[in-house]
Amino acid sequence: MSVRKSLALAIAVAGIGGASQSVPVLAQSANWSGPYVGIGGGGGWGQQSQSGGILNLPNPGSGSTITSIITTDGHYDLSGGLVGGSIGYNFQSGRTVYGIEADASWADISGSGTCDFGGVAPHSCGGDIAGLETVRGRWGYDVGPLVPSLGDVLVFASGGLAVGQIHAWDSLFGTSGDKTAAGWTVGGGLEAMLGTNWSVKLEYLYVDLGDPAVFSAIPPIPEHVSTTADVVRVGLDYHFNAFAPVAPAPIVRK
Repeated sequence: MSVRKSLALAIAVAGIGGASQSVPVLAQSANWSGPYVGIGGGGGWGQQSQSGGILNLPNPGSGSTITSIITTDGHYDLSGGLVGGSIGYNFQSGRTVYGIEADASWADISGSGTCDFGGVAPHSCGGDIAGLETVRGRWGYDVGPLVPSLGDVLVFASGGLAVGQIHAWDSLFGTSGDKTAAGWTVGGGLEAMLGTNWSVKLEYLYVDLGDPAVFSAIPPIPEHVSTTADVVRVGLDYHFNAFAPVAPAPIVRK
């Protein structure tokens, strides 16, 4: 082999070796596993509706009953804010993160509108969500850093139990009531690392608190109050397990 060919071959081998050393290797994902606590707050927008029930009255002299369907209907929008705290625990397998989170918030998500008896005797009515608690499962995936100034970003979905403190009122007879109602919630969001133990998150939840009887607009007829809400909030979490160090890229040698 000539000197010129040998030199060309050496240059080619060196180039391949240099290219091998410069191949980027995906850094190890952050350590999301373990317990965490957090604070958060945001806003809620939803709708509440009121509807009456069935009243069975005795029929004098016959021993039977007279059934009357008396419906007080009203629909109105809710809006306001909430703030509270959360606690959770994550498990991690590679870049997949799953766990459970519970939170409790003080809320003032309220509104009012017009109720009537099938178009008769319109009058004002309203209500609010005075508190909201959830217990949710979470499943997410660490997609790595999306913004240079932040760390890894976790994209997650969540869902589970929702419990709310509902208040509702009706002005026609000056009646009102409170109820702790259980329902469900589902949503998702993003969580990004800020430092060794801190992360910030943005999440959305759809909340349905069912249709419980809250008070009697015309005693003893129960007034059922249906409540749904869309909640958007931001939070700051402290993780008790420090993030794992980034694994260095291996050096490939020929």
